[in-house]
Amino acid sequence: MAAIAAHSLQQQPPQEALDASESVRTSDTAAPAETVAVTSSASNESETWLAALDDPLANLQVVPGCLAMEDLEKDQNWRLVVADQADGVNMKLKVIKDTKVVVDNRLMELPTSVCTFYMDNNPPHTPAIAVASGAYLYVYRNQRPYFKFTLPPLDLSAREKELWHQAGHGEVNAYKLQTQLQQLMHEVGQQALTTRSLKLLGMDAALAGDVMSSGYEGSPEMIDFVQQTAKSRLRRYTTVTCVCTMKKSANEEDSVSCVVIGTESAQVFIIDPEAFTVIQTFKLPSPPGSIYSAGTFSGNFRIVAGCRDNCIYTLKRGSDTHKYKIELTSAIVGLALMQKHISVGCMNRSVEAYNLHGKRQHHIAMPAPITTVEVMYHATCQFNGILVGLANSEIRILQGDRLVGLIKLVSPAAAMKFGRLGREDSTLVVVTRAGGLHVRMLKRDAKMVGNNPPRLHIDEQAFGKPAKQLTIPKKSRHYSKQAIRERETAEELYTRSMADIAQLKLSVARAYAEMMQAGKLPFSTGGNVAATNAREEITQQRAHDIRLLGEISGFGPQFSLHLKVTNMAGQQKYFTHLYLGFHYNDNLYAVTPTHLHIPMLLPAIEYRNAVRVECSSNTGQAENVEVYLFEKKSVCPIVSLSVKMPVSETVLLP
Repeated sequence: MAAIAAHSLQQQPPQEALDASESVRTSDTAAPAETVAVTSSASNESETWLAALDDPLANLQVVPGCLAMEDLEKDQNWRLVVADQADGVNMKLKVIKDTKVVVDNRLMELPTSVCTFYMDNNPPHTPAIAVASGAYLYVYRNQRPYFKFTLPPLDLSAREKELWHQAGHGEVNAYKLQTQLQQLMHEVGQQALTTRSLKLLGMDAALAGDVMSSGYEGSPEMIDFVQQTAKSRLRRYTTVTCVCTMKKSANEEDSVSCVVIGTESAQVFIIDPEAFTVIQTFKLPSPPGSIYSAGTFSGNFRIVAGCRDNCIYTLKRGSDTHKYKIELTSAIVGLALMQKHISVGCMNRSVEAYNLHGKRQHHIAMPAPITTVEVMYHATCQFNGILVGLANSEIRILQGDRLVGLIKLVSPAAAMKFGRLGREDSTLVVVTRAGGLHVRMLKRDAKMVGNNPPRLHIDEQAFGKPAKQLTIPKKSRHYSKQAIRERETAEELYTRSMADIAQLKLSVARAYAEMMQAGKLPFSTGGNVAATNAREEITQQRAHDIRLLGEISGFGPQFSLHLKVTNMAGQQKYFTHLYLGFHYNDNLYAVTPTHLHIPMLLPAIEYRNAVRVECSSNTGQAENVEVYLFEKKSVCPIVSLSVKMPVSETVLLP
């Protein structure tokens, strides 16, 4: 981190950078050459932002949620708190004052989030730092280690507990224990197992010849691991995914705050800051990836959690489950809780806004994938908007559906934080994916909103056109006669309609059964092929969990076949070692490549692949291309798909 101070001295002194006066802000100091911004009044970045620091060699590796700003020593000089993941080995908690690292504490595990809060009202009444890492919450007071809070243990699987008990008494060897734990993982999911079992499952048994030998007990690594851990107490802990704070009783800046923790077990805990005990627990349908809170714990509070099932849940006082649910069309990248609405950045390059009751307000398409989202509140201008980091190295400033600013960097933003830093009230800190650290301070005379800020393009297909008031015609004589007839023959009309619905359901069921027997469904039913071994039986059990969709594009003779594979199982299941194969007429088509390897299928994420299909015939003949999703070393397809090919363009030309 010495590079931060060295590089910043080439631009301006540290005190001048973070304590710039009004004369410096209104001078003709130019921004760096690589930074370009456009505000709503078509001005450049130098008229709105002051480049306080640009250090591309800071070597910081952070994720959203690992940045915080706080006045740690109550000297009106706010510091930057960074939970640096580094290379996954030398993780550190760093506190940066001006341009110098004043605190550099090493972390034992990979940090996932960091926040600052006041524990009590005792003097000197300085805030503490909470770092979420693994199953623990490390608390630093006076910038020194103070307390380690451990999450409550989860319930153990009775079968897993029995297996380790048998291994401790020598009833099963290491290889049999690993085999039975693997079968248990397919039944209950990976998240239901302890860390000890998952570590054993990650070990290599041995070569295939050794496994097939009689009396095989496992590799030396497995045997040593089981002997050392089998007799110890078995516990299962969850992992912290996100952290935020909530005021306990008074909604003031330096009042005591509770810590809100989101976990991998789809639970939300509210921790008392004085006794460090769980005072309330919420249960969510899916693990949260980002979390925000508003209000006080003793009064009315609201917790908004963006979860991995592409939904946003709202938690309120008096209920252990969610009160509102917002379903999204894509996975969540970042979440921002505003005063009257919720803004969310999605993986489909869009920013959506909803009110607190779940009604969508707008849907904005972005020019590049979204990397991070941050709230921007400027008290002087009463500006309340969001900062959206994009993969094309842009940071867009949005207020509702209007673009009010744009910042261009040399690398995409990995994490952002807007707030007070040093002695300035409006400072933006950006850590890029390349590890650079950039600090921008908003000028005191800057105008974030011009006279006519441009309104961004709203995707009407996804959001829908504004609803128009229906024109209700007057009641005619024919309408009155029809209403009288329906009242008089209501029973007969109802019977006929129910018979038509039953006939329609029967026709659909028959057509579905015919497609199932022919193997033309976009997902496997799991019962149309007889299982020949244990692997085929597991394949049939997974049948309903994977969906395969295909779409053909092009005019010919070269077509593009786009395939979409989705894991429809719950949050506790994932699939590996899957392949896509194709069956077609060799005399008519040529598919490149002939097969595809599918990476690990995570829940609720759509994997897209494309292959090239070339038609080699000019006779105007077109046949179907069969697509099969199968597991490695398996002859039973998990999913089958039949794609109807169009006639090639060369045949249609005169």
